[in-house]
Amino acid sequence: MFLDSNFNNSDMLLETSLWIFGYGSLTWNPNFSYTSSTAGHVDGLVRRFWQGNVTHRGVPGAPGRVATLVKSAKGKTWGTAFEVRGEKEILGALKHLNLRECQLGGYESHFVEFHPKDGTKSFRVLVFTATPNNSLYMGPAAMATMASQIASAEGQSGLNCEYVFKLADYMRTAFPGVVDQHLFTLESLVRHFRKTDCTNCDKSLPVVNDDKLTMCHHCRQDVFQVLHRENHTPAHHHLVVDVRY
Repeated sequence: MFLDSNFNNSDMLLETSLWIFGYGSLTWNPNFSYTSSTAGHVDGLVRRFWQGNVTHRGVPGAPGRVATLVKSAKGKTWGTAFEVRGEKEILGALKHLNLRECQLGGYESHFVEFHPKDGTKSFRVLVFTATPNNSLYMGPAAMATMASQIASAEGQSGLNCEYVFKLADYMRTAFPGVVDQHLFTLESLVRHFRKTDCTNCDKSLPVVNDDKLTMCHHCRQDVFQVLHRENHTPAHHHLVVDVRY
């Protein structure tokens, strides 16, 4: 579904401008014309890599994982709001996003309140989110499982891991004081799964190769700690990380 029952295209075209909120790939690649943009956040929602993708960042049978927003009473998601002005530009942006987010991505659209980073007055923005009602929805999983899926997935827009890395880079640049634990933990695990050597560590340390996972003993401890928190498994060096999810 492109637009929910609360509004339609005609309603939006009565406005002089339309603001669109990006919290995933739109933050670095909106791919539509816009007049201005501003950083900020929306409340009551958290970013999660629970939506599957079989076009841009994965393929049928080996889907990638991309971000969606999930309701959380105390949650907050940071991103960029893009202002689109003029009927032609608004229609063009909506046509592009209908294909990209809804038809190919499985997302739905609705309005939420956006709070600019600079403290100016809040305003409503159009946002695209995925719910369990769509066929591509993958839902929650252990962080190591999601990281393994992301590390191996690739679609027509490139590697799934690139999506995670670019989003993490965006967050650190735009919001240096904000820690997105879900995103940054995934980023760290995905980087470990994709390593071909341990470039940041002492080369004299023994390097262990577990399928797609090549890490020295020291770096493996970061993964063990995440697995320990999720599974309550003793985090010692005899653990074997199974990446064949």
